Amino acid sequence: QPVSTKGHGKGVARKRNIAKVAPYDYPALTSARAQVILMTVFGILAVDFATVPRYFAKTEKTGFSPMDLGVGAFVIIVAVSSREAKNILPANRWQNVGKALRGSIALVILGLVRLFMVTVLNYQNPVHEYGVHWNFFFTLACTRVLTSVVYATVPIHLDWAVAVVLGCAYEACLVFTPLASFLDSDDRSGFIAANKEGLASIAGYVALHLAAAATARKLGYKPRNSARDWVRTGLQAAGIAATSFAATYVMHTAVDPVSRRLANLSYCLWMYSLGTFGVALSVGVSLANAVLLPRRAQVDYNLFAVSYADNPDIDILWKSINYNGMAVFLLANILTGLVNIFFHPRTASDLVCFATLVGYIYVLCIFAVFLHR
Repeated sequence: QPVSTKGHGKGVARKRNIAKVAPYDYPALTSARAQVILMTVFGILAVDFATVPRYFAKTEKTGFSPMDLGVGAFVIIVAVSSREAKNILPANRWQNVGKALRGSIALVILGLVRLFMVTVLNYQNPVHEYGVHWNFFFTLACTRVLTSVVYATVPIHLDWAVAVVLGCAYEACLVFTPLASFLDSDDRSGFIAANKEGLASIAGYVALHLAAAATARKLGYKPRNSARDWVRTGLQAAGIAATSFAATYVMHTAVDPVSRRLANLSYCLWMYSLGTFGVALSVGVSLANAVLLPRRAQVDYNLFAVSYADNPDIDILWKSINYNGMAVFLLANILTGLVNIFFHPRTASDLVCFATLVGYIYVLCIFAVFLHR
């Protein structure tokens, strides 16, 4: 039964659920998914303008860049929201493979739209990112399907072991075999060579997905009844993040530099550390929010969510973008292509850049809310 306690003269209700079952989703996760989508769609157009410094754009081979976060962040968000992370797989796990295949259709369509824009509309396509025909959406689709196959063939509690073995094996191939030389070469003969970066990086993204799902299942989806439970979760996430950051530093400086293009072990560790750091930061913000509660607010400790009686739709934008993410992403890619074709952003002034980006984001947000309503 829910328990509410009134604050002294504040009109604050702390609504404590005596929880025995973990929730299937968290408001913070809904917000995180929406924020990743919004930051990504903003970035894909912003970096096309000369006003935005080039160091914000994707790295060509190795290194760190804000735009390098996009695909890794999406892989993690998909993983922590998956059935595998919530441990609700059907008895026949091959049914989950079928669902993954059907769920990837939208990603394949987006990938084909992107390919059409590149080949027919002559939209810019740096081949060193994914290859000649490959792109971000095909990578996400393949990652989703391949991870479902892993869970259909391997016990769910061993996904972390598969992630470690796969990540280390792929890194060993990059370091000790001619694979890295092939991926760095100019050979584009045949489909595999033409799309070698995108195809090779799938191994790293599958490992990252498995690691993120395993961590979410162990760390995230469990019943909680007090702020103390969340403090423990935040400290665990912070410890994992610190360890992962240290491992990233060692790998980047001593073994193999971070490469988003190849999704090597250094990159996967970097993304994993940022993901767990994000969990720790989110818990910290939620704790501060619970302590500094405004009037007429309630806290659900199982969800660790703060609700406001006078404004239940306070996060309507996050909900709208979250539930219509694919449609928003499709429109964002179309608008980005149109801006690049008709407005030549590399020669645009700072004022035009500002006005275009503000209008672009407003259109996407209004579109998302309209679909949600």
